[in-house]
Amino acid sequence: MEEVVRAGKSQTARRNKLSESARRRLELHYTLQERHRLARDLHDGISQDLAYASSLAKRLVADSESGRPIPVEDVRAISRILDQSLVELRQAIYDLAVDPDEDLLRHIRRYAADFQSRYGITIEVDVEGSIPMLDAYITSQILRVVQEALANVCKHAHAQRVQIRVRRTGTSTTSDLAGHEGVDWDGIAVSISDDGRGFTPSIPASPGHYGLQTMRERCQLIGGKCQVNSEIGRGTVVTLEVPLRGPEP
Repeated sequence: MEEVVRAGKSQTARRNKLSESARRRLELHYTLQERHRLARDLHDGISQDLAYASSLAKRLVADSESGRPIPVEDVRAISRILDQSLVELRQAIYDLAVDPDEDLLRHIRRYAADFQSRYGITIEVDVEGSIPMLDAYITSQILRVVQEALANVCKHAHAQRVQIRVRRTGTSTTSDLAGHEGVDWDGIAVSISDDGRGFTPSIPASPGHYGLQTMRERCQLIGGKCQVNSEIGRGTVVTLEVPLRGPEP
């Protein structure tokens, strides 16, 4: 009998090890995918913008050296391009400097404030219930989903306002032997909604664009789920739900 128990424990340990190994491979996959996305964004955005600004600057130098008047519009265009490139570069650096060991709400609030100041999109953060300190791995995945959702708002939504709502889910009341009541919390939900132009989620993403799929799969890694609701002209809502263990006794 003891041998059977030991064999069962050994099989469970191997399954857990395989599960952890698979999770790490998926995390590496998503990390590399994000790096490719960042490289693509830097190439398609900042790199090309700076190249254009450089060509304008060289033309202005040539005009100055030949005694021709310098067009004010070109100077303004260079200034505008440099300002936007600086914003995008700082955002990329900020995205890479995630500290999953800090409090989730503090990070979301700071990220929202920074996003609002950079892009001029109003963001409200609402919290319902007591949000606990989460495992660093869970925090990291939630933050990546929030970042991806806000990146989509910035690039595609043409939105004016965004609301991030963080709440505890599950409100079944329990009582201990002494009659003290408590709440059996089931999990945490985070929703990111915007008033942008919306889209049709059923239409497959363009090649090389994996945002929605990545968000869903990141939630699956931590036992959660991600739902995207959107309609043309009616904005988009991204909702992720992650299960949590109940409060410690």
